[in-house]
Amino acid sequence: MSKIFDLDFRKGTLIDSVSGQAMTEVGTTTFKDTEKGKAIYNDCSPNYLELPCVNNITTFSIVFATKFEYKSGNLLNGINISNSAGEIFSTYIYSGGGNPFIAVVGNRKRYSTSYTSNKVWDLIIGTFDGTNYKLYINNTSYSLSEGSFNFTAPPNKITLNTAVASSGYYSSGYTGYKAQIYDHILTDDERTAIYNDFLKSYPSHQAVDNFEYPKPTSISDTGLVCAYNFKRSGNSVLDISGNNRDATINGVVNSVKDGLRIITNTSSIDTLITDNSYFENGFTICIDFVVYDYTPYESYHCRLLEKAKMHTGGEGFGITYVSDYYNLLLLGSGFTLFSSSKIPINTKAQLTIVFTKIDAGSTMVKSYIDGNLVSTKNIAKGLQFITTKSLILGNSTYQQQYPHKGELHEFRLYNRPLTDIEIHNLYNSKIQTTKNLDFSNNAVGDTLWVILRI
Repeated sequence: MSKIFDLDFRKGTLIDSVSGQAMTEVGTTTFKDTEKGKAIYNDCSPNYLELPCVNNITTFSIVFATKFEYKSGNLLNGINISNSAGEIFSTYIYSGGGNPFIAVVGNRKRYSTSYTSNKVWDLIIGTFDGTNYKLYINNTSYSLSEGSFNFTAPPNKITLNTAVASSGYYSSGYTGYKAQIYDHILTDDERTAIYNDFLKSYPSHQAVDNFEYPKPTSISDTGLVCAYNFKRSGNSVLDISGNNRDATINGVVNSVKDGLRIITNTSSIDTLITDNSYFENGFTICIDFVVYDYTPYESYHCRLLEKAKMHTGGEGFGITYVSDYYNLLLLGSGFTLFSSSKIPINTKAQLTIVFTKIDAGSTMVKSYIDGNLVSTKNIAKGLQFITTKSLILGNSTYQQQYPHKGELHEFRLYNRPLTDIEIHNLYNSKIQTTKNLDFSNNAVGDTLWVILRI
């Protein structure tokens, strides 16, 4: 990937690694510790950064991350680059006192869309190939509308967090992670690699106690409906979220080192969750598991989980797999999510799927493997489930004969869409139990540590 500019805020410095030059600080630059490491903070004061640049670009990809704080005033968070003629190429969030917009600028045109995030970290990528303007927020593409842009700027400059064409617009909130400019259009793989690196971006072990990071104060704050650690729960499959929604085992399962293995065609783990209100406004499922074999049951998919009344997720939903792909069953239709090759057989994996309600008839479905985004689908189906069937793991609800071919280790259900940061945290965390567990039926390989303080 050929870069024109590359600044890593996490190191607490302002040196462009491409040119080796330090950015010029106009006003005062304030670094703070955040959940993204070091980041600069501004409260709409006249503070910004600039750097000479002699690249006469015709195409670009601009990358930056921000934790924008909306205020009623003139705001601009983002990156501008001007060529030798003062023509501006930019990607930025702006507001003139009203609702914020986010824009991609090039060739005296501005394409923009409304921006609703507030006090949440977002990775912004804007691209321009000389004709087409594209915008990605957290690796999801957004539609843009054309608007006029007739301004020019001082030539040969890169400027961060100010409106180069009109004074009085300065940044609000945090700018962190990285600020980058590429001389080409990022491919889907390049964009996804940058986004996954953004998700993994965390500070060092040094004290950073003043994070502006939302920490739940109770179970209800997290949206966690139920949680099961099948290694620790033994045959009682206790709900260790503290919400007292214990599951039951149907048929025969075997304890293995890290969980439970489905043995017969009629085996399953039944959560007894029938309430559809947990799903209708968006939800998240997270399951840790191993697949032994992707071979289907003739024409029927292997079921990882399901809450449905009939075939293909009728009146509900399900997650299935076959030799080639993982599949979503939703209200009577099937939708391919991602290739089965992304989860090799006999390999532990954490699959997180986030369902976000767009409107009554459409849903955005994002799939993550081990905390990394692998698929985004906009589906013309709502989340108005009417089935009274319970959510079960490892088999088909309506016809228990197509079980999961492998192991189940952990499962979580949330009654809201989790954020990308939360999903990354989820992969790097363990379920926190809030109730006393009976370890008399520990699975093979369990170790119980007892620490005495004297």
